[in-house]
Amino acid sequence: MKMDKKLIYNITLMQSCAAPLLCSLDARINSYVLQKGAVYYTVTLRLFNTDWREPWTVHKRFSNFAKLHKQLSAVYSNVPARPKKTFFKMKSPFELNQRRKDLEVFVNKLLANKQLLRSLAVREFFGIDEHVPKFRSVIEKEVLRKGVMRIVYSREDDIVIVVQNVVEDAADPGDKHLIRAFQFKEELTLESNASYTEIWKAGIPEVITCLAFNPTLETFVCGTDAGTIYALKTTDPDNLNLAIPSHSDATTAICLEDVEGYIISAGADKSVVGTSFDGKILYSTRLGSHPLNCITFDSTKSLVLASNKVGEVFLCDARKVKLVVTVSLVLGDASPMSGFVSTGQDLLVCFRTHEVVWYKTSSLEEAKAVGRWKSEAEITSWSYYERERTLLLGNEHGELLLLSLPLGELKAILPCHAEPIRWIEIIQASGNILTAGESSSLMMGEWPIN
Repeated sequence: MKMDKKLIYNITLMQSCAAPLLCSLDARINSYVLQKGAVYYTVTLRLFNTDWREPWTVHKRFSNFAKLHKQLSAVYSNVPARPKKTFFKMKSPFELNQRRKDLEVFVNKLLANKQLLRSLAVREFFGIDEHVPKFRSVIEKEVLRKGVMRIVYSREDDIVIVVQNVVEDAADPGDKHLIRAFQFKEELTLESNASYTEIWKAGIPEVITCLAFNPTLETFVCGTDAGTIYALKTTDPDNLNLAIPSHSDATTAICLEDVEGYIISAGADKSVVGTSFDGKILYSTRLGSHPLNCITFDSTKSLVLASNKVGEVFLCDARKVKLVVTVSLVLGDASPMSGFVSTGQDLLVCFRTHEVVWYKTSSLEEAKAVGRWKSEAEITSWSYYERERTLLLGNEHGELLLLSLPLGELKAILPCHAEPIRWIEIIQASGNILTAGESSSLMMGEWPIN
């Protein structure tokens, strides 16, 4: 009896999600060897960029490739054609070299197919799981249920803080969002498989529109659709010690100024507001004529950077009593930005739905575009890893892309989730990566460089 192809695919997909996740691979078959009358082809495999990990080899006969092709064809409809089998046994070097070339084309088409690359049959055939970066689930989907909006990892206490989209089990039925903290019994690593306990949760009575966390201040802040700012100390989760209206419309972006220690927020009312932790408004400045949607603080230059829906970017001097606009930029086609990060190395990286642009900002008076990278898929999340000078980009297909700066070289593509990636968190000490999928998948993986 032949199993339903859709059912087999679903089983295979579940197996692949639980196993180590895969980088894009490149294969070369440069030689073959004869052993006891049999021909073995030497397949050399490497990650997307050969400098990141050592290549490895597997030795396979033509009959092995034929068997793999038959296995995959019984399940998938998009398996590339393999080289044809000949009636007579190949003996001449010319024939064997031609078959070697044809097999190399077949293997690379196979590995370029993301669906086939994730299958257990392909992973075992090429020994992939032993050589690619390892990922595993951190918190079960059943625990998170309705979805993850943001994740934060505190290495000091081995705590993962999760902000959920929808509240079902809040103590107050008026709560719109839930912030939950899970503490692990030992340091969260790929090898530990540590158990965890939910140590607290806090309900937010309005819809959260933006979030920020500062590990030094041990403070989590969020803005809401009502223009209110909430602040929560992770050491005192029962006390929302700040809940004040800061904007006349929705709060669209928020960050923490970690030098003087106050909150900076941007709103749909076009204003940037500085708020102290005792609830005092330090300044309120209107920027441009369009709703603001992104904001960040660059401590190396004491800059506040804000942007709006039409792609203008404002660099402001945070050392003034009130913010002073020093530059506004219109990026190329003036399309809306999703967000930006300041790398601390005179680079301002701006994100759109399908594009990344980075600017040199050596002075407040000018900013020059020095690089651009386009994505076929929608970019849904990002993070910057300072130590490796690398951008991590999540996209709508659940892939994690590693883009080096300032050259803009795509280093690796890691199929990570079966859904869009909504948040990426770097554990700075170990370099491990935490990613959150759109619904409720939370994964941890190793940095893919030895």
